[in-house]
Amino acid sequence: MSNKTYRDPQPFPRGDHSWKKYFDIQRYNKEVWIYEGEDSRHLFGVIRHDKPKTNGKSIFQFCYCYDENNKLDYHKSNAWKKDKPLLDVVELKKTNKKVLIVEGERTVYRSRGLLPEFQVTTWSGGCQNWMNTNWETLKGKDVTFWPDNDEGGKEASRNIALYVKDKFITSTICKKYIK
Repeated sequence: MSNKTYRDPQPFPRGDHSWKKYFDIQRYNKEVWIYEGEDSRHLFGVIRHDKPKTNGKSIFQFCYCYDENNKLDYHKSNAWKKDKPLLDVVELKKTNKKVLIVEGERTVYRSRGLLPEFQVTTWSGGCQNWMNTNWETLKGKDVTFWPDNDEGGKEASRNIALYVKDKFITSTICKKYIK
């Protein structure tokens, strides 16, 4: 494990896609999801690399931030620690569709084709990191949670539903998870 520290994440430079080469995206056919701010600037990315020979996977975040030598560049880092946007927040703000919150970027894109009546989104960092997300985008929206079928996913969905209902939405939106 690297002891390198990265700090002060910045939006990606407009039009700069050098991160694709830096993280060798095409060579290993990695899946990439880019999280953007409400101004459409790219803030950070999530890369998933499946390893078929071992049935394993590697998932990590990357951002444009300073390293210990004060160099601003793309780094394998989750330096974007708080107020992270939901995936595709710009589309989410514009839509009048019901919102479906799932766990994981891959699930978002697979669900969209099956459930076109929903605007499907997720938060970054898995079930342990939901509290680092800016949920305000959901204010006034009809929201449904669809957790992973494990205790961590169910607990995260329950906690998020309670938080969102309390802070941003006046109607009950997650009957299954709110008691």
